[in-house]
Amino acid sequence: MRSFTPKTIFIASLLATLPLGAAYASSGGGDYPNPAAMQGSRLSAVLNQAGGVRDAITDAHRGRGIGASEARMLESRTGGVIRTAERVAAENHGRMPATSYRQVLRRLDNIDQRLLMDTGSGFAIGDGGDTGHYPSG
Repeated sequence: MRSFTPKTIFIASLLATLPLGAAYASSGGGDYPNPAAMQGSRLSAVLNQAGGVRDAITDAHRGRGIGASEARMLESRTGGVIRTAERVAAENHGRMPATSYRQVLRRLDNIDQRLLMDTGSGFAIGDGGDTGHYPSG
């Protein structure tokens, strides 16, 4: 049987772990997201959400659920939210702080709730005696 010296064991273990360490580092370090990427994804999430609200406004207008003036007003408010999100991200080097992110999403949700109310698709609360369409939240 062959005897291994501590130096040989160290070199063998180092050579065995190098490829695994490089693969781990290039993958972003496992399950932990890159904080910079996570911050940048907030702006993307806001823009995607705003795109969905804009699509819903267009669909509601085409389906005659809302009038042209209401569609313009909701579209204008959505555009304002987008400009705010882009400005906040620009002021913070492409990142969107959590507080601003929540505020912007809340504003988009309010626009979406207004659209639901205007189209008669609001969430019914109560026994229906007073028609019960109120924004949920």
